[in-house]
Amino acid sequence: ATMVPVSEITASFNRTLIITTIVGLAGLAVLFVIILRISNHITSSIEMSNDLLKDLAKGNINSSRKLIVKSSDELGEMADSVNVLMDELSKKTAFSKHIGEGNLDTIFQVASEQDILGHSLIVMRDNLKNVLDDVKEVAEQAGAEGNLSARIETEGKQGGWKDVSESVNNLLESVSTPVMAVNSIVNSMAEGDLTERFRAHANGDMARLSGNLNKALDSLTDLLLNISKNANFVDESSAEMSVVSEEMNTNTREIASAISEMSN
Repeated sequence: ATMVPVSEITASFNRTLIITTIVGLAGLAVLFVIILRISNHITSSIEMSNDLLKDLAKGNINSSRKLIVKSSDELGEMADSVNVLMDELSKKTAFSKHIGEGNLDTIFQVASEQDILGHSLIVMRDNLKNVLDDVKEVAEQAGAEGNLSARIETEGKQGGWKDVSESVNNLLESVSTPVMAVNSIVNSMAEGDLTERFRAHANGDMARLSGNLNKALDSLTDLLLNISKNANFVDESSAEMSVVSEEMNTNTREIASAISEMSN
């Protein structure tokens, strides 16, 4: 019988095993490279998105720092969503800046019906515009038209908007009350009544004005009393002088008559 060496029997198997091992290792290497590239791509996209979101959280809104969308997969959708967020925040930042500069007619389009921040900014602009319009209206009525009874309607207003309206009304009230009191005193003076005085509460310049007005009225009253006393004195003196003059005339006539008789 012919003896076949074991090495010859296993040679084919060994070659197949070696080839399979090499192919397997090569496949693993390729798979490792593919996984590494995918992992790097995912990591890089996440890090870029994370850095941008950190800047947004700090208030650093720069629309030029958008993410580059290279794919249409989930990572690409995430990057696109972050870019949309950046655009919307940039729009809201610009709109807020316009409001801060007093440009209350700026048009702003909300991102959607669920855009709470966008709707809140519009409500803030509208409320600020309404308050300013109210203040302008009462200022024109009180200043240009002289209507010191003009006030801002506070019904329906809330929070700071109501506080601002009430502050303006209090300012108008603090001005109109002393002015109306002074007007009443002047009217009484025109009618010859100098007994009325300013007794309303006033502060600052209004207090000094009211104090000076009362002093002026007191001085004018004293002056008129002195004039009245002097006039009475002059009247009495005139009466006395008239009596003396009449007596002197009588004496003169008597003397003249006596001289006339003596001449005869």
